[in-house]
Amino acid sequence: MNKKYLIISTGRTGTLFFADLINALRPQVMAVHESRYSRLFCILSHFTLARLFPRSLLRFLWRKLNQHQHAEIIYDANNMLYALPYLIPEAFAEYKILHIFRTPDDYAESHLRFSKQRLRSFIANYLIPLWQPNGYFHGKILLWQWYRMSKRERFLWVWLFKNRLMRSYQRRFNYLSVSFDALFRTNVNDWRVSVLKFLDVPLEQKTDIEELFKQQRNQTQTVSLNDNIQLKDLAELIAEQKCAQR
Repeated sequence: MNKKYLIISTGRTGTLFFADLINALRPQVMAVHESRYSRLFCILSHFTLARLFPRSLLRFLWRKLNQHQHAEIIYDANNMLYALPYLIPEAFAEYKILHIFRTPDDYAESHLRFSKQRLRSFIANYLIPLWQPNGYFHGKILLWQWYRMSKRERFLWVWLFKNRLMRSYQRRFNYLSVSFDALFRTNVNDWRVSVLKFLDVPLEQKTDIEELFKQQRNQTQTVSLNDNIQLKDLAELIAEQKCAQR
């Protein structure tokens, strides 16, 4: 049975909630939210993806700094490590990977609000180079096109870039993806039960699963959703946004 678990996302998807939930339901194991050095590996991952940092050195640093690599059972709820299974897959061969995704508009609105509500998030998202993936440095968009994009359009690009990368894990890892709405914005428990089973979290028959998922952390104001949007092409998304603004 897999004894290592990685819960990843674009951010703003309830990873803190999952760490708290697993600690409550499996108190005998360790569940952490954004383990030590996560921010360092977030930035180095983006530098590596942009070919500005050697993958071999990233692999070396992970072996040296990953304080949980010898843990018998570990849950790491950590959106900052979303790219590591792609960059150093051998380090995650034993992991089960849960990928949680929001709709693009929902994610962009939530991240924009969150980055303005907390000083630390504002500094990270607006001032630290390659805290988020960058379309120009990753060779996807011309420099002038990237800097003409609004912050919202950049977050939409980030959403697409990250989710495409994470969806690729289904071909290599023990992987499950689930939408944020299916976990936190419905009265139906099917996906909640599937996720908890995937994470090997035991449930008693009397457990009120719906009540468990009402305790979401780090909430921002609710925004309108388009439930039909999944992994759509960014150009189409941006075109929709521009048409809506006219």
